[in-house]
Amino acid sequence: MLTDDKCSPEKLNFLKTTRIFDNLSEAQMNFLCSALEEISITDGTIMQENTIGDRIYIIYSGQVEITKENPKLPQQQEFQIATLTKGEIFGDMALLGKSKRSASAQAHGETQLLALPIRFLQNLRTDPDDQRKKTYYMVIENLAKNLAYRMRTTNTEAITAINNKLMHEKARVATGILITALMSIIALYTVTLSFLKTGQTFIGIGTPIFLIVSGILVFIAIKKTRYPRTMFGLNLNNWRRNVIEAILFTLPILALVIFVKWMYLISMGESHRHLFEFFSQLPPHFSRTHGILYICIYLLFIPLQEFIIRGVLQTCLEELLSAKYKTMWAILLSNLLFAASHMHTYAVLGLASFLAGLFWGWLYARQRSLVGVIISHWILGVWAIFVVNINP
Repeated sequence: MLTDDKCSPEKLNFLKTTRIFDNLSEAQMNFLCSALEEISITDGTIMQENTIGDRIYIIYSGQVEITKENPKLPQQQEFQIATLTKGEIFGDMALLGKSKRSASAQAHGETQLLALPIRFLQNLRTDPDDQRKKTYYMVIENLAKNLAYRMRTTNTEAITAINNKLMHEKARVATGILITALMSIIALYTVTLSFLKTGQTFIGIGTPIFLIVSGILVFIAIKKTRYPRTMFGLNLNNWRRNVIEAILFTLPILALVIFVKWMYLISMGESHRHLFEFFSQLPPHFSRTHGILYICIYLLFIPLQEFIIRGVLQTCLEELLSAKYKTMWAILLSNLLFAASHMHTYAVLGLASFLAGLFWGWLYARQRSLVGVIISHWILGVWAIFVVNINP
């Protein structure tokens, strides 16, 4: 015969919503409620893996993280496998399997639990009172149903995670092919220039061809990755703010270019040169019209260049790398290739391109859009090459 102990209305209404008390009568719930222990804990360990379990826990309020040790990792580091909230049950495997805890449980924040002693339930199985014995088997059945539900949910989540990982791996393979192709083109381009001896021309025919071919290859590869084009900086998100921000960040660098040029002229004693040398790097027989034409060609190819180096190469490297500072490494590696494509002109221009590229890589990582980066490249490129003339 069940006891007449009464559970508070609030607690009783809560227990009715939990799976462990499904289909139990109010008398049965009141009986089990009398055995429940109330536990309050804040950011602490509730149960530890590989220890003997003596309670089944029901979360009354708060949040609990279920973690499991990985013996293959150093110092047996734990990884999170689930996050449980109000009304969910854990620790029930100790009753069903009579084994050690298969995972640990950590309270996240202020948490209130209702603990049902396992020995109390086990004693019901041999109790001469048929109602108490019936209560035991109903609880076992409910726990088995809850375990089945948990397994179905876990299987669904596992399949979703596997599919997501598979799609991500396919995309990584595609981006890896893209990076390999770009690096091969850059290497071939540099070697070809050294054989043809055309590197001394300010803007040779090789650079536009290289950018166009690379751009076509990139667009084809993007379709294979199945990533949206916005991921590669092809978007107008916050474009006004990005343009203003790019200009403000670029202005101090313009002043720095003047200062470096001034220090160079003083240290090298080149009094015949001026701080500002408009179009002075052009051949003597070229007119100002040719200079303006060069600027237009230069501005025309900057968006394509930034799309390849920043939008695609830097983004792909971030996807492939798993290091802690993967963004920094992506910026560094992409700019080494960016600088290499300028080394055929002047070494100073290659160094300047690398340093400026670090800034543009940071700006792109900040804005995730090519608009501000292109504006900054336009301003700084024209200023350093056509106005100040940073070439020695």
